[in-house]
Amino acid sequence: MLKYSSLALLFVLVYFLPSCKQENLGEPKNEVTFKVIQDQILTPSCALSGCHQSATDGSFQQHKLILSEGNSYQNLINKIPVNIAAANAKMMLVKPNDAEKSFLFHKMNLTNLISLQILNGKYL
Repeated sequence: MLKYSSLALLFVLVYFLPSCKQENLGEPKNEVTFKVIQDQILTPSCALSGCHQSATDGSFQQHKLILSEGNSYQNLINKIPVNIAAANAKMMLVKPNDAEKSFLFHKMNLTNLISLQILNGKYL
C-alpha cells in the first residue's frame, strides 16, 4: 500500500506543482519528469504484458488503457476513464492541476469506492 501512496505522491508532484509560480531557485537537483514516472513507475509496474502494455493484453477490453513508453502520456492526460462512475463524476484519468478530478490519483490512493477494483486478488 505504501508503494501506491508513493507513486501517487510522485504523480501529484509532477502534474500539480509545476503550475505553482516560483522565483528562480536555480536548477533542480532531482528533477521529476514524465520520463522519470514512465521509467520508474509505469514501465516496471503497469506497462506489463497482460496489464497495460498493448491492445493485445487480455485485460485491454476492460480498461482500454496502454501505458507503455510513447503511449502513456497521451492516454492519461485529460482522457475520460472507462469507469462509468468516474466518468459520471466528470473525472479525467489525469486532470492537470486538479487531483480531486484525477481518477488515477483516487485509484492509487483508494480514496473513493469508484476506484476500487480487484485483479488477481490484489487491489489496484
